[in-house]
Amino acid sequence: MLAKSSIVFGACVISATAVNAGSLPPMDNYNLENFRVDCRKKQQQWDFLMAQRTESGVRSTSRLTNFVTPWRYFTDPETYAYNDSLGRGRLDWLIDNHLNHLRDCP
Repeated sequence: MLAKSSIVFGACVISATAVNAGSLPPMDNYNLENFRVDCRKKQQQWDFLMAQRTESGVRSTSRLTNFVTPWRYFTDPETYAYNDSLGRGRLDWLIDNHLNHLRDCP
């Protein structure tokens, strides 16, 4: 029984890590926090930020990855923190904040 559950757990870890590896948006927390809205480039920035938004499947995968690979907190803290921000919706919140600023541009 223990061997069977170990195999299932191992398969979940590999699946979550493999699915999450290629699905991350290019901007991280630091870049989004330091993004500056330029009203002269309103449409270009709007399109760019909308392309950065994540889908719920990506957020779920990030939460699952951190759940099944808790050792990443110690071995790869940057990736763990990024997955945490992505999974909790912090990155989308930052994007929405910038979109609201763009919406207020003349």
